[in-house]
Amino acid sequence: MQLLISEASDLTEPQARIITQAVQAIANDPARIDHLRQGPHLNDTLISLGKSLLALPRSRPVRKTPAEAPH
Repeated sequence: MQLLISEASDLTEPQARIITQAVQAIANDPARIDHLRQGPHLNDTLISLGKSLLALPRSRPVRKTPAEAPH
């Protein structure tokens, strides 16, 4: 998480934690599920997913709920 923050200084600690946990889940979950572990391109797929997640835009506009939207 600290490495991610040092490389992407626009991230807050909670944002970095969420991204780090998501990347870890992408790597760990298939390792625990036998039929996913058997996939012929599992490593390439996991690497691609992890890189894609790390490259997502960091800031997104906050959507207001209908009650908060201007009338």
